[in-house]
Amino acid sequence: MLDPHIAALFSDAVADPRFAWAIAIAAVSGLVRGFTGFGSALIYMPLISALYGPRVAAPTLLLIDYICSLPFAIKAIPQCNLREVTPVSI
Repeated sequence: MLDPHIAALFSDAVADPRFAWAIAIAAVSGLVRGFTGFGSALIYMPLISALYGPRVAAPTLLLIDYICSLPFAIKAIPQCNLREVTPVSI
């Protein structure tokens, strides 16, 4: 069962009028990344920073990018030269 405090925080966040704008911004930046392969941060960061501030925009962008690119990175591990990739990854 979900903690009532967490459920209240979630419902407050979704009820905020900025949330619909944030969903639209994330969708547009995702479309740009899907078509071009880059550039989503150029749309997402300034617009979400204007809505919620950079303290929210930067971690959410990193979280979204990490979650979306993780399956591709896992598939690419057998094909890469770990001796060359490890220093760059660190």
